[in-house]
Amino acid sequence: MLTGASALIVAGALLLTTLHSDGSWGELALPLLPFGAGVGLALGVMDNAAVSTVPVENAGAAAGIFNTMRIAGSPWLWSGAAALSALGAVLTYVALNTTVRRRAPVVAVRRPGRR
Repeated sequence: MLTGASALIVAGALLLTTLHSDGSWGELALPLLPFGAGVGLALGVMDNAAVSTVPVENAGAAAGIFNTMRIAGSPWLWSGAAALSALGAVLTYVALNTTVRRRAPVVAVRRPGRR
């Protein structure tokens, strides 16, 4: 099950690389569907693994800790992604605005009789 979930995540991620800035909502939804399904399947498998490895009397605590870590970890994931995006934007701006454009030197040519 986890292999199938990983395959769906990879398929969705690869489809995300085909998006263009002038695309439609449908083109955006196509890669997000397998990606979301893969993440959902993977979380179900991990939740089962967290609950099934503890004694029955601690299953509720294990599920609670797993869900707390999943929810508490999401902001860190998104803030890291936002930081990387911002860094990429800054580096792109710097790279585009600091490139040296070499031009041929301008040589003034005077014609005889003109000033």
